[in-house]
Amino acid sequence: MKIAFQGIEGAYSHGAVAALYPEATPQPQPSFERAISAVASGMADGALLPFENILAGRVSGLHGLLSEMGQFYIHREHYVKIEHCLVGTAQTIVDVKTVYSHPQALAQCQHYLTNNGILAAPYADTAAAAQYIAQKADPSLGAISSAKAAELYGLNILARGIANQHENLTRFLLWQTVVPEPLSADVAAVTSVYFSVKNKINALYEVLSVFAEQNLNLLKIESYVAPGTFDHASFYLEIEANTQNPPHRIALEKAAKVCDTFISFGCYPKQRP
Repeated sequence: MKIAFQGIEGAYSHGAVAALYPEATPQPQPSFERAISAVASGMADGALLPFENILAGRVSGLHGLLSEMGQFYIHREHYVKIEHCLVGTAQTIVDVKTVYSHPQALAQCQHYLTNNGILAAPYADTAAAAQYIAQKADPSLGAISSAKAAELYGLNILARGIANQHENLTRFLLWQTVVPEPLSADVAAVTSVYFSVKNKINALYEVLSVFAEQNLNLLKIESYVAPGTFDHASFYLEIEANTQNPPHRIALEKAAKVCDTFISFGCYPKQRP
């Protein structure tokens, strides 16, 4: 099995693939779009992608693609503990003036950077930032990455566990084009959908009330506005629902009928953080 991830060897996503699917072949991709395209074209069997972080919220990049992912299904969710390290060619953090990393990692470590007077510079991903710093060999430059990336690219680990709080978890989703096997009706599950509402008063309320009628718990709702407009909103919704239960399935079917567009990413087992 080939699993695509965004980044290069040593990225947190690479580590997540290796840890969660040790028998799979990790397939690095330069962007979320390329990772998704690899699955759509059959080059990869699935894509394990970070969706949100407990400190910095949703991961930018993937959410903008959801409206184009109607052929994809979420098969699994995984919570991965992240330990950010400050790495570089310097011998001490005193020498480090600027740190490169993925914007999510920079946001998750903002308190540490501010307290140490270090400037943040965005980069494509954490491992690529470590690779860049190794090539520059400038002691004033550092990166936020995993310890594995520091080892791979011959960098010193100047500080460990520098996130804004001790518990730093990222939620990953495994995306595939294969329809998942049906879950048992008694399995605690999450169903994810992406939809846009009709342009009328109380349109969103009409959709959400369908789930309320069946006493379904809404775990998450996020809104998106299409480029080129200020008011054409779409929504990503996660519901505590197992589609093997008829009332849950009927609620989804009913909601789809009152939406302008409706994409279901399927039903998958609910994991604990």
